[in-house]
Amino acid sequence: MARPPAKKSARRRAANTAPVETAESAIEPADGPIAKAFQLLQVLADAPSGGIGVRAISRELDLPVSSVHRLLGVLVGTGMASRNADTRQYAIGLEAYRMAARITRGMQLSELALPALRKLAAEFNETALLGVYLEQQGRMMFSERVDGTQALQYRIALLTPLSLVWGASGKAILAQLDPEHVEAARRKEGAAPASGAAVPSKAALAAQLEAVRQNGFAISKGEKLPGACGVAAPVFGPAGVAGCICITSPIDRLTDATIRAITERIVEEANYISELYGGRIPETAGLKRDSV
Repeated sequence: MARPPAKKSARRRAANTAPVETAESAIEPADGPIAKAFQLLQVLADAPSGGIGVRAISRELDLPVSSVHRLLGVLVGTGMASRNADTRQYAIGLEAYRMAARITRGMQLSELALPALRKLAAEFNETALLGVYLEQQGRMMFSERVDGTQALQYRIALLTPLSLVWGASGKAILAQLDPEHVEAARRKEGAAPASGAAVPSKAALAAQLEAVRQNGFAISKGEKLPGACGVAAPVFGPAGVAGCICITSPIDRLTDATIRAITERIVEEANYISELYGGRIPETAGLKRDSV
């Protein structure tokens, strides 16, 4: 006599009827808690140096204050955010900085800058360069170059240590250093390579660098190369200024309108590279449109 078929266990029946999780069903919705936590981290990353309050975050994210408190509690608990007990302001936490440092450590500045150099060279048909700050030497060098298609171009040598005192590229970097490093660079500098001008006094150089900081860019004419005009803006990394991006061209090829257009674009691209590289851009590094 045939035995009746065995009944499936409750566990097996539940397993067979349970919905199957697919890649699509596992995607976090845009308004889900994980997405909101990342949006909150972005707000903290863009906040002023003193931090930001709960109500300001609530307005920024269009979230109830209670929801912001819950998210902040999780982020503070994991070290991704920090809270100042005196001001009740929130900021990026040490764990977030640690993770960012580990991520950016494997990134090369040239990899981040090359797309910007290609865009600038194509837009203005002039040579675009990446300058790198050589902290130990108190110098800078060009590490990447993208040329335009003009018949007359300056073929800038790469990987050669150059002055921080002369040229827009050097000044864009030098303006971000502390006074001790600035004076050390000035003292060991000689006359301008192209014009033969004497090294500026401490006060004169300080005034030049203050203008660079306030404007967000540097312009030079005939300092490093005879007949050349350079426009440069600083690039920042996690530890401070990392270098600059620069456009150089024969002076007589650049009108005032072209120089204004270059300054706007070069500051824009330098700031974007800085953000990718994990740098915090000083408030004084913004472009002043009436400065050229």
